[in-house]
Amino acid sequence: MISIPEAFLWHIFISLAEALAFIHYGVANALRNPMPRRDWFAAVHMDIKLSNIFISGKPSSRNPRYPTIVLGDFGCCEPLDALNSMPTRVHATDPRWTPPEAPLWWATSDVWQLGNVMRCLASGWREPGDRNRRNSNVLFDQRSVYLRNQIALIKHTEVRQRITSVELPLQLVQARQLAVVAGMLDTRTVSLPVELFRD
Repeated sequence: MISIPEAFLWHIFISLAEALAFIHYGVANALRNPMPRRDWFAAVHMDIKLSNIFISGKPSSRNPRYPTIVLGDFGCCEPLDALNSMPTRVHATDPRWTPPEAPLWWATSDVWQLGNVMRCLASGWREPGDRNRRNSNVLFDQRSVYLRNQIALIKHTEVRQRITSVELPLQLVQARQLAVVAGMLDTRTVSLPVELFRD
């Protein structure tokens, strides 16, 4: 089980939420200008899982204390003509990471997958439901209530009740700030476990 510092978890969460806002809406900076682009070719990723998230050696432009987080592997990506109104049919994706509404897929299905990734990272799991490890929920329960609540919100089982990716980055930044103000999150630079950088 790898214990990732919560400040870095927030960095990953916000970085991936911004990546989804770009894929879904063409929004390059959802924190400054969350207006969707009308000329954007909207798409859904459909394969957001731990093995498709990469850590770059380049410092993050948003938080230079941490590396850049990269969402990769667009092999399952599909166009989404009417964002959040008409679903796309899933052709192939890892069933361990598939949202409850599959085989239909909306942009908020990607958001659900992000929640699944964050649940795994916050729990020290390598895949969803990795409960074969002793005390598997102990690490997750030690996370701030703000982080746990944000993960729960985007993993809502009803697809239309989930927040959109264009709204998510700001919501996460606000929740992170509440955790800091409440004294539940240390934002000083922390060392990252070396296990994060091993294959």
